[in-house]
Amino acid sequence: MIYSRTCLSEPGGTPRPPGTIPDSTFLTAAQKRAERYAERLEAAGLCADAPYRTLGVLTTGLPGEVIEVALLDEHGRPYVRRCCPSGEVEPGAFNVHGLQRQDLLTQPPISDWAGEFCRALTAPASDGRVPVVVCWAGALVRHALSAGLGSTFSVPLLDLQALVDPQDDGRAPYRVSLSSMRWTVDLPEADRTRALSTALVTRTLVYNLLRRRSAQRAPVPRQANR
Repeated sequence: MIYSRTCLSEPGGTPRPPGTIPDSTFLTAAQKRAERYAERLEAAGLCADAPYRTLGVLTTGLPGEVIEVALLDEHGRPYVRRCCPSGEVEPGAFNVHGLQRQDLLTQPPISDWAGEFCRALTAPASDGRVPVVVCWAGALVRHALSAGLGSTFSVPLLDLQALVDPQDDGRAPYRVSLSSMRWTVDLPEADRTRALSTALVTRTLVYNLLRRRSAQRAPVPRQANR
């Protein structure tokens, strides 16, 4: 069973107990957000029939160096690799994923599989189209990959967080988290100890947004781990 480390709040507000948000209000707001975000995805070149891949990472910090990557291709097939970082894992990152550098000493450096990884990201789909690679918190993902490689990671990434963030249109002074997207579409809670879980939740989010499938009930806030 997966437990969230933070108590989920309604975007822009404080945690609400179940049953305090009128169903009609929640459903209407969720549908409007889903429509708005779907339009932004389409404007960025990602439509419902387009192939896409989703990427998740674990890092040594925020920002930090990549220690695990997970890619789901357009068919949902996973590619997962770990690597040993050059520096130590920061305490905050360890508290999230539970990995320290000593746990990764037997893993190869990212340079050993960087070429293979880039090919998995950029290889054409079976129909010849090049899939869009989607991730959450794209700036942090790109920094972590660049830090691991020791050079700029240049594969194009569609940053889903930047695309849906209300800061872009002045709607609210907060950063949207992947967990808080459950107020817009029905999503599982990501297991933050696994990059593959982040890639899977991101894939589910994109799938639902492109089909305008908004959340049908408000998520129940979870108590933080003790």
